[in-house]
Amino acid sequence: MAEERGDELAGENLGFGFVPGEWNELIGEDIKYKVLTPGHGPIAEVQMMLRCKYVGRLRSTEQIFEVAEDTGYRIGESDTTPALELGLRHMRKGEKGMVHAEAKYGFGPPGRPVVAPGAEVAVPPDAALEYEIEVIDILPPFNPKDAPLEARLGETELKKRHGNGFFHHKDYTRAIRCYQAGLKALDAESVDGEEEDEEAYEAMVKMFCDVSNNLAAALIKLERWKDTKEVCVKVIEVDKDNVKALYRGGVAALRQDNFLEAELALKEAAKLAPKDKLIHAAVQELYRNRTQYIEKEKVMMKKMGGFLLTPAATGIEDKEGKEPIDTEEMDENAAQAHNEQIKGKDISDTMSEAKRDHSKVEAVDAVVREEEEENQSQTTAEDTDDAAPLEQENRPINPWLAWYISHYDWFVTAAFIILPLLFLWGDIKSSWARRLSEVGKGGGQEGSVGEL
Repeated sequence: MAEERGDELAGENLGFGFVPGEWNELIGEDIKYKVLTPGHGPIAEVQMMLRCKYVGRLRSTEQIFEVAEDTGYRIGESDTTPALELGLRHMRKGEKGMVHAEAKYGFGPPGRPVVAPGAEVAVPPDAALEYEIEVIDILPPFNPKDAPLEARLGETELKKRHGNGFFHHKDYTRAIRCYQAGLKALDAESVDGEEEDEEAYEAMVKMFCDVSNNLAAALIKLERWKDTKEVCVKVIEVDKDNVKALYRGGVAALRQDNFLEAELALKEAAKLAPKDKLIHAAVQELYRNRTQYIEKEKVMMKKMGGFLLTPAATGIEDKEGKEPIDTEEMDENAAQAHNEQIKGKDISDTMSEAKRDHSKVEAVDAVVREEEEENQSQTTAEDTDDAAPLEQENRPINPWLAWYISHYDWFVTAAFIILPLLFLWGDIKSSWARRLSEVGKGGGQEGSVGEL
């Protein structure tokens, strides 16, 4: 039927040298366009919106792979295939036409293996395409600074729909681009809730949260954890009970080993959605990963702490003329360093490579010096005559010092784990805890956090 309508108009020139019913080359033989029903008015320019409906078919089998009843594309923003966008670029309001395109201007070698909602077939690799298009209207370029909130909501909704289409087809990079364009069109930061109508403002907040949550889901697919957390934090700032933002932000923090932030977000999400299986699975993974992380830290600190227990570090020598110590009583690395010192080797380089904790060494030296000064003062008080001081005998190790050395690996482990957490506590309160306590707008969401 489309072919017959085009043949009826053959011979009438519509500009661009296009003749109805005849194929016109847009890019050689790769993209061809035929007018089926002429339109009126000027053609669309770059950044103009073409509201349209179309049917996409495989040229080899004429099977329908996509149907759109009422959608829109801005020229130059690449929200669809190059074939469809270039065809729209040459159409007028009310015009109907057909585009034939080779695979490289469609879905290329990968094809589109995932069937879109409502589609009858997937697009195989290197498939030539055919589009039958009707232009409903042509709208001027969009500027969020000059557009009313209603127009911005419409533009953002359209970008969200395009992004969801790319997401379902696993084209996450283009989905992210559409979601970001939608947020830019919404320009939520410039909206004053006191000046706007309450209903319109609530619609804007909901749209902002929905698009941002979808953006976070796409970022998670590409493992962009830092960007994911930043997006989720912005959502929580306006809606503290947004389950999807809490869950996805918690997952992002978990992947970065930020266990305290992940726990704050995931526990709050679990309170709001106690039956969500994805949230419970994430909480279990949090506890499991945190336990494994602490165990690894203990092993690492124990290895590092062994080098800090050498006689050179503590100032303690064996009473039996520097006999090699028993390796069962000290860490193997410390024993090896001690034996090397006995042989006359300089182990300072070895200890520096092990990143010796000088502050701990100085603490031990201070204890030894304090003990020596105390003993010296006692000796001076007892020897009031001019007799020569007696040769200092070997003294037993202070019990407190011995206990400290025997538990040194625990002190090192605690220092390396607890101190960084204390330093981070201020930032954590200012990011998650503060934002979770702020009163936002909206409430929890229905449905699984794994859905868009």
